[in-house]
Amino acid sequence: MHTLEILLDEEAISRFDVQGVDLPYMHVHCSAALNTQSVLDVPSVSTVQMSISWQSESEMRSLNLRFRGQDSATNVLSFESALPSLDSSDGQSLLALGDIVLCPPLIEREASEQQKALRDHWAHLLVHGTLHLCGYDHQSDNEALQMERLETEILRSFAINDPYHGRTRR
Repeated sequence: MHTLEILLDEEAISRFDVQGVDLPYMHVHCSAALNTQSVLDVPSVSTVQMSISWQSESEMRSLNLRFRGQDSATNVLSFESALPSLDSSDGQSLLALGDIVLCPPLIEREASEQQKALRDHWAHLLVHGTLHLCGYDHQSDNEALQMERLETEILRSFAINDPYHGRTRR
């Protein structure tokens, strides 16, 4: 079993007033996504590290254009780490997964428009972003179906409804 260490971009996060989404809340949902990944059950990995930041819609639009070629804001982006695992003197490793960037204004608007509880929508996007860091994607229909099923299963463990309910799956 590994320990999850979340590094917060405190400066970026302090610019937004998001009630009920604090470090413990983020930790529990990201951990749930990580604990479904057998690839992370490598005995030599003792600590898994990721960073979380919040950005404005204009910044998310800029990041989305730069890294995905899409000229629109998005609710979450994940960037896998290019850093290798770091070994410690006791033979254990630190695995740097990468970064998750979230857009609070867009997340709030989507939750309202989709009639979802705000904290549930945050939980979904934290799980979604974490799964991306674990190598999941939704570029093809099969990938999307696999990722959506896994997200739904993880969220169900928190008594959160299927975020894709009412939408035609790919």
